[in-house]
Amino acid sequence: MGKGCNRNPHSAFSFLANMVYQRKTSLQSMLACESIKEVTRLLEVSATPYWQMRSHFGAESKTCAKRLSAERLNLIVINAVVPMLFAYGRYKGNEVYCDRAFDIIEQCQAEKNAITKHWEQYDIKADRAGDSQALIQLQREYCDKRQCLRCRFGLLHHQFLHQWHIPRLHLFCRRSMGTREME
Repeated sequence: MGKGCNRNPHSAFSFLANMVYQRKTSLQSMLACESIKEVTRLLEVSATPYWQMRSHFGAESKTCAKRLSAERLNLIVINAVVPMLFAYGRYKGNEVYCDRAFDIIEQCQAEKNAITKHWEQYDIKADRAGDSQALIQLQREYCDKRQCLRCRFGLLHHQFLHQWHIPRLHLFCRRSMGTREME
């Protein structure tokens, strides 16, 4: 199998189109799922014969992945299925779907990306998808906006440095991995 063949948008859309074509995945079938296994079973779909030999429209290439990887399925569940299930529950006023969304995300593996790797440098590890989503949110809302002192982790770090009379505050922000004068 070609490495990264199902990582580009063309083949991703082909998998999505095949799900719709096979009528395997519908809102009703997603709403009926109560576990990660049931959801991934619905999302498991093979590539069409056209896409088994292509990674982009038109040009033939080496043999590509015929199925979505477990990691890719996990990302689809985290970033598409769970938010859809939760939003639908809120829209309909049915907390059962909201609770199910939380149950499913807690069954998912943690996302592995640059943000979660950044937090691991500080010995903060995500075990489940809910944890990794929380770390991503903290990064976007506090670190990336340089709001370290408004974040519990940044504040603890600041208090530690202040206690030891260290004149500079090391920021968690990956964009400013250096130091910054305290105000």
